[in-house]
Amino acid sequence: MTGRHLAVAMRQPRTKSAVGSNQYQARRRVTPIVAAPISRASDLFAQSAQPTSAAPRFCGSVWGGRCPVLVTGPLWSHDKHPSFRQRSLSAGDPDTSPSLMERWAKDPALGVRALLAANRGCPEHLLRQIMGDRAPQVRAAVAGNLHTSEEMLVRLAADPAPEVRANVAKTHQCPPDLLEGLVQDVSPAVRWHVAANPNTPADVLEWLFDNDDNAQVRVAVINRHDVPADWLRAASADCSSTMRLHVVYHRHCPRDVLDTLCQDPDVRVRRAAIRVCSLSALAAQVDDTDYKVRAEVASRCPQYLERLSYDEHWEVRRAVTDHPACLPEILSRLSCDGSQAVRKSAASNANCPPQTLLSLLRDSNQEIARAAAQNSGLPKHALAMWQLAHSAN
Repeated sequence: MTGRHLAVAMRQPRTKSAVGSNQYQARRRVTPIVAAPISRASDLFAQSAQPTSAAPRFCGSVWGGRCPVLVTGPLWSHDKHPSFRQRSLSAGDPDTSPSLMERWAKDPALGVRALLAANRGCPEHLLRQIMGDRAPQVRAAVAGNLHTSEEMLVRLAADPAPEVRANVAKTHQCPPDLLEGLVQDVSPAVRWHVAANPNTPADVLEWLFDNDDNAQVRVAVINRHDVPADWLRAASADCSSTMRLHVVYHRHCPRDVLDTLCQDPDVRVRRAAIRVCSLSALAAQVDDTDYKVRAEVASRCPQYLERLSYDEHWEVRRAVTDHPACLPEILSRLSCDGSQAVRKSAASNANCPPQTLLSLLRDSNQEIARAAAQNSGLPKHALAMWQLAHSAN
């Protein structure tokens, strides 16, 4: 190359060389390729538990400069100290080998032992071993395991930790006589689970309903689907408003109980009862002090629309204009209401007079004008003029 050619080459812009290219850098990386992917966390530890003196197994080759590098297994195969996440995944896997489960039963981490205690694949002899764990969370997990025997549940029912006894009362494997023994437990959580357990006898439930001083325990009895109607009637007169509220929510609550609870002193109970009570009981609440109750009366009792159209609360007046049987004169009067929600509801009502819709088309609120334009009672020429003016703006 002459000097002139060399000078021209030096003036040319430098191109991306092969050394700096992405392909070259990708080849320079040492990325192991494992032939047999690991599908479960237990496989990870099963391979890591193999003796390191075994013959190396060829799993693939990677580009490591000038020569390929042989990989003899997963990178963690020789790791004697797996991480907490790896141990937790293995302890909670039902397909983990028994040897690894015995290893995790002595793990220093509380979370690993608790996951092993809740594992449905944990053998019974290991459950008996970790049943005496020093941590109550582990013993509670043993009590909640589906494979825990009845004899182990009896021993765990005498545990000093309330969370352990609560899990005993919660499990469906708990026998009725053991539930009867937990009915007078000092912990309300234990008694609550006794009341909610489907295996609890009827006489135990009756005792809890009549004698327990905790309202949440009595609520757990009422929330059962097999509770008698007489208990619901008795609970409707309970001193706890939470109890009366759950009586209203019960799917098998008698209609006469709902009609009675429409006059409950607690506003939450009245609001829940008026949605499912009879029309006669609802009409009696037309002068209720709560505006939501009066709005419900307006939405279900058309004979009181004229009376409630003068209500002081805008939600009651909007319930009047939302009713499909609202009279045109009521809608015309409420079209000038100070509440935008009431005017928009009046503009959307099919009984709204055409003259009222024409006035609502000129409302300062665009949503109200649009609702009036979408009303089927608006004259077509007025709709065309409004659309023309709206498109021009």
